[in-house]
Amino acid sequence: MINRSTGELLIGSLTIGPRSTHVELTDFLQRAEISWKNNWLENGTNQLWFGNAFSDGHYYSGTIYFRSESIDMILFCVGREKLESDPWTNWSEERELEKAKYMKEWLSSYLGEQSKFNWGTTWSGYDAKGASAGIGIRYVRRDA
Repeated sequence: MINRSTGELLIGSLTIGPRSTHVELTDFLQRAEISWKNNWLENGTNQLWFGNAFSDGHYYSGTIYFRSESIDMILFCVGREKLESDPWTNWSEERELEKAKYMKEWLSSYLGEQSKFNWGTTWSGYDAKGASAGIGIRYVRRDA
C-alpha cells in the first residue's frame, strides 16, 4: 500500500520512503530473503532492484533510485502473479495494458485520482517505448 500522508510504499514490514536509506533497505531485503541487486552508476547514483516481495495477496518488484543516500524515485510493479524471471517469454501488449489498468486501479485505491502531494508525485500506466506497465513515485528533494 501507499501511505497517502507520507508517500511511503509499505510492503508487509518493509517501508520504502523518502527517509529510507540504502543500508536500511539492503539489510532488510537480505534478512527477509527477498531477491535484490545493487547497481552503482558512474554518475554517482545508485539503483536497488527488488523482486517478488509478497504482501497482502500481491507481489511487488521494482527499482529504487538513490541520489546520494536519499531516495529520488521508485519505479515498481504490483500484481497478483509473481514476476517472471524472463518477462519477454509471455509478453504481449494486451497483457501489459491489462497490467497497467490493474496498477492504475491499485494506485487509485490508496491515493484516489490525485497525483501531486507535498511529498512528491505519482503516476501509473503503460510505457510503449519500454513495452511495460508500472507505477512511479518521485519524492520532493528536501536537501536542494
